[in-house]
Amino acid sequence: MRPTRHFLAFLVLATACATSTPSSPDAAVDVGADVAQDALVEAAPKRHDFPACDPTATTQRVSFVHVNDLHASYTPLNDGISPVARIMGFLQQSRAENPYTLFTDGGDDYEKGSVAELLSQGHATREIVRAMQFDVRVIGNHDYAWSEEEVLANSQDPVAHVLSSNIHYVGNDSDRFGAVEFTVMQIGCVKVGFFGLTSQPWDSNDNLAPGDFYPNFPSNYDYVAVATDIVAKHRKDVDLLIAVDHIGLEADQILVQAVPGIDAILSGHSHSFTLMPLADSTFPPVVQSGAFCQHVIRLDVDIDLKTRKIKHFDYETAGLGMDSGTPADAVMNATVQAVVRKYAPEWDKSLATLAGAVGQADAARLAAQAERAVLAVDAALVDVHTTWSLWLPGELTQQQLAEMFKVEREPPGSPGFNAAYTAKITGVELQKLQHLNPDNWAFVGPASIDPQHVYTLGLQKRTALNPDSMPDGVTVTEPKAAMEMWEVLDKFARARSQACQYLDVEDKLPTCP
Repeated sequence: MRPTRHFLAFLVLATACATSTPSSPDAAVDVGADVAQDALVEAAPKRHDFPACDPTATTQRVSFVHVNDLHASYTPLNDGISPVARIMGFLQQSRAENPYTLFTDGGDDYEKGSVAELLSQGHATREIVRAMQFDVRVIGNHDYAWSEEEVLANSQDPVAHVLSSNIHYVGNDSDRFGAVEFTVMQIGCVKVGFFGLTSQPWDSNDNLAPGDFYPNFPSNYDYVAVATDIVAKHRKDVDLLIAVDHIGLEADQILVQAVPGIDAILSGHSHSFTLMPLADSTFPPVVQSGAFCQHVIRLDVDIDLKTRKIKHFDYETAGLGMDSGTPADAVMNATVQAVVRKYAPEWDKSLATLAGAVGQADAARLAAQAERAVLAVDAALVDVHTTWSLWLPGELTQQQLAEMFKVEREPPGSPGFNAAYTAKITGVELQKLQHLNPDNWAFVGPASIDPQHVYTLGLQKRTALNPDSMPDGVTVTEPKAAMEMWEVLDKFARARSQACQYLDVEDKLPTCP
């Protein structure tokens, strides 16, 4: 999901992307805790134990602490605290209030976040997801991004019940896929059943694509049909039937109206933050926590143990920012610090210096200049609308460079849709790019263009592979993947600093002779 995509949802507040900058210690959490990485990440994981059924109880509350679309947004913020540590602090508070609390994840743990994920090819995110020790989680569409091998590894969780009800694995070694269509957990006196649905992939033009993520993962995107079958098979065997899914609020609202028997949907995919559950007297609640580690939510369900009917719902939300007041778990914070440092040792190191503020159009022009220098091309073209961030004057870290062009591998297993490519272009065509609207396109090229000459152009995957995306009917040939755009910026930033220059202007840095 990007800011240009919109989903219909009522009583929903869309969330913005979290930014990460160099960390500093926080008084409440020892961010410099000297804890071994292996002990933090691999510490004897086991599934959470819930208290036994109280035979004297007439009512039991089951609480669901839920997050979705975290998108690897775990790097610490300015106060040195990872938003993930605050999620865990909120979870601990909830379990102290109600020991029958489940921890759920609506998918899309990968992509668009930490530079540690990019440098580790997904391994860093998998380690942190396992360290969070969810009770139940669903595989999201971005969780297919890296490779079939990473999907298989991600599905094998030593703690969580991993759900995949509409996408199955048909490869040679079925034991390697740990996700299930349906699972049941006994929570005190209440038996809770779970299923999970996953949305479609996206293509290199950043549009929804029909078909499967990979050949060994056949899919069924008729969500109503899949859910109807699960309800028919399992509703009679459980007290609560919960969907932990990744199809978005619009599809969820269709689902609860079309398929009676679902008690609640803990949602993901549309990046929506529900201030209140989407529910009425007829349909069950649908909730979602936004995206990018901005919020965590809690849905409480009170069950009459005699009638096995739901008596009441309660709902709570909490922010995860520096001023949110949400407590942070010190062990989880140290785990994040260790994992990020292991895979991205320079994540918070200053790689460049800005003389002024840099917005979308300026960032795109810097990227075009970087393409021309790093890829040694004759000219470069960057879509302004593929930038994500705002840079303020001063130091720029590796993490901040990565956040300007967030990576989304579309189709899965391929370079990001805004990755840097090279292609051939005639001088006649190149001349057309000189006069594009700078609010939409950043172009840098030679001062003089020979119409008869063939040039090498640096551009992005979407424009390189999809002729309809090229402006003014321009055509290119021989497109080839080069590197992700953030990597181009990273190399360019290092070169500018080594030359003792600001990143955005030609002036020398004041610290240089």
